[in-house]
Amino acid sequence: MLLFLLLTTVVELVGVAAATTAVDEIGEASLFGRAGTIAVTLAAAVIAGAGAVVTWRQVGGAPRAVTAVLLFAAAAVVLTLTISLLTSANLAAGFAAGLLPAFVWILLIGRAVLRTSAAGR
Repeated sequence: MLLFLLLTTVVELVGVAAATTAVDEIGEASLFGRAGTIAVTLAAAVIAGAGAVVTWRQVGGAPRAVTAVLLFAAAAVVLTLTISLLTSANLAAGFAAGLLPAFVWILLIGRAVLRTSAAGR
């Protein structure tokens, strides 16, 4: 299940980043601008990957807590980006459909990080 969440999240986020480089309307409609949208989506994909690794390796302590905080912060930023794209009246609103599931999947990865028991720690 965790691998599915990670793969779909990364595909959706990288897809929006790639579309942002190709379609100027997405960057113009975004609250963060073109470069910010690319940075936000790629950073969220990396943070989601880190969360999956922390969960899979059952890391405990401070790294686990920091990863959970980063995941929930990334989810909030992705939601902000999604809302800014949804409220635009152009082509960019269609790309928000790829970000809304990514927001939910990042939250679920964060939940998995928090529920991970640190084995032997």
